[in-house]
Amino acid sequence: MDVTIHPLLHLIDCLIKRKSSVQHASLMKSGRLAFRYAAVDEYATSPSCRTMYLDVGVPQCVWIDEPDGITVRHVLTSLGGFWGSRPPRSYFTDVYGGDGRDYDDTWDFMEWWLTLSDMPEWQGWASAGIEVDEEGDLAVVLTAISLE
Repeated sequence: MDVTIHPLLHLIDCLIKRKSSVQHASLMKSGRLAFRYAAVDEYATSPSCRTMYLDVGVPQCVWIDEPDGITVRHVLTSLGGFWGSRPPRSYFTDVYGGDGRDYDDTWDFMEWWLTLSDMPEWQGWASAGIEVDEEGDLAVVLTAISLE
């Protein structure tokens, strides 16, 4: 079965998350905010789905579960929440080296997006597919274009 990604998700180039909400999701060419478009409340994929995994090129996936179907807004807020959350200390030390104790002062402020500082900018989504999750249910998997 083919899965189509909502066109708005292909246009997003920036998510800025602060504390509990996404504050900024801009469109690549215009710089306009995605949340100003009614399409943000449309389903993120066709066909629609209730469970989705976002593979964004780091060792942890973003998991979304919405019983009424996942919208573009759900994807954007989940991505913003993920990039603003703290990565495992082991990943942090892999990126920055050492045993982690050298970064105790920094650790309290570390978020996933800070670990990507030497990587190229967001390139969009490479593909969408369907996989069976741990419970045997179907889930859509969105895979980001590689950051390398």
